Amino acid sequence: MKPFSNNRINYAVALAEPKRNHEVLTIGISNIPEIEIKLEKLVKHCTCIDIDKEKLKNAKRYLNNTTLIFGDITNPKELIGKKFDTIIMLEVLEHLEDDSGTLKIIHSLLKNNGKLIISVPNKNILHIFNPVKYTQHKRHYSMNEIESLLIKSGFKIKHKNTVESLKLLFDLYTHIFFKYILRKKVRFGIFTSERDKTYMKYNNESRGMDCILVALKN
Repeated sequence: MKPFSNNRINYAVALAEPKRNHEVLTIGISNIPEIEIKLEKLVKHCTCIDIDKEKLKNAKRYLNNTTLIFGDITNPKELIGKKFDTIIMLEVLEHLEDDSGTLKIIHSLLKNNGKLIISVPNKNILHIFNPVKYTQHKRHYSMNEIESLLIKSGFKIKHKNTVESLKLLFDLYTHIFFKYILRKKVRFGIFTSERDKTYMKYNNESRGMDCILVALKN
């Protein structure tokens, strides 16, 4: 597998290695569900769970082969009895009180040798300027911390990298301005180039703004 790509969406899809017989779960959805739009054309079925009814309603307009579930991954009653080949959770774990407990739930939702693709904010010093760090995030992680947490939760690490440059902060401020001031829904990163060199190579663990990992169920 050659996972490198030119942006977050394509990178995550490449890491997923989607196959026609795969069942995929995404945790958390964007106003424009770019990952699900790509994945549902490549897999047997895609499911997404989110606690935001408005986002789910908006995302429904773009999707044909994705089941949208209003629910909480920390208590996923709607997913009882279901098993997935791949679970994708980007920029969600840092919002949750019980990160360890949530990872154990995700572990239980994966098939044997199933794959988790996860990203979390890296403990990069530039995150002191992150506008959501102080209002929404419970914590940030060093690469060692997130690796250790995943291993303790029953995973083994297949791939790891740090991604995103300083432009991520400009994206965040722009996103917040549109969402809370102008009350408009826009694609995240609308004012930055689609290409991001950090997704095209392995990067120094202390430099990237986000940690992204692929973890396999033991």
